[in-house]
Amino acid sequence: MQITDHVMLAASGRLGFGLTNPYDCNVYAVTAADRCVLVDAGSGLATDQVLVRLAEHGVPPETISDIFLTHSHADHAAGAPALSDRTGARVHAPHRSAAAMRAGDSHASHLDAARAAGNYPADFRYPSIDVAHEVHHGDEFRIGELVLEAHDSPGHAYDHTTYLLRGPGQPTLLFAGDLILTDGRVLLQATADCRLDLYADTIQRLSRLDITGLLPGHGAFTVTDGSQVLTRAAEQFATLIPPPSLQ
Repeated sequence: MQITDHVMLAASGRLGFGLTNPYDCNVYAVTAADRCVLVDAGSGLATDQVLVRLAEHGVPPETISDIFLTHSHADHAAGAPALSDRTGARVHAPHRSAAAMRAGDSHASHLDAARAAGNYPADFRYPSIDVAHEVHHGDEFRIGELVLEAHDSPGHAYDHTTYLLRGPGQPTLLFAGDLILTDGRVLLQATADCRLDLYADTIQRLSRLDITGLLPGHGAFTVTDGSQVLTRAAEQFATLIPPPSLQ
């Protein structure tokens, strides 16, 4: 599903468009200068399907050079090893969770809690992820004339990172992961790393960015109203009552 000249939706699960495995998040592909990078990797339960979809849209596996993860939750990160093995792509992960990802730590990634709550199959396991680069706030990555910029964005998860994509003549897009949906809902969970005070600070800070589009980890995306979504959420947090939650 093509979104802009340089961005397409490569995968999406039951909380989105149902394109691949139900446990997949929205996985976005950014293409420029004959190469492709992915933002998030899905659950790993539909790797072949993801690669077929990309190839059908003119993105062969050998052009996928990098995978950028927004956070360590399994629906976003567990697919990274299989995609990396099949393409040779380097995995970039938030610095706060890189060690846990390398260790395949299902407790630190909160997969244990999610599995116990019935959100994943009982036999689903968190893989060891070969993280090639630890992402810090302000890191910039070039894809041709495009620039992908990392922003620490804790709230939904302690390691949550969003990525701002900008380039000449292109809309400025925020890959929002699980921070916020385009309908203004947030993703609160009863886990130790989901903190409302950090959530409010992150939304306030990101609402001051000059963005056009908002591409979340689940549900619909927008290429025109991203700034308004963040502004409304910031105003809601300012009342000390968070926006409604997806879960």
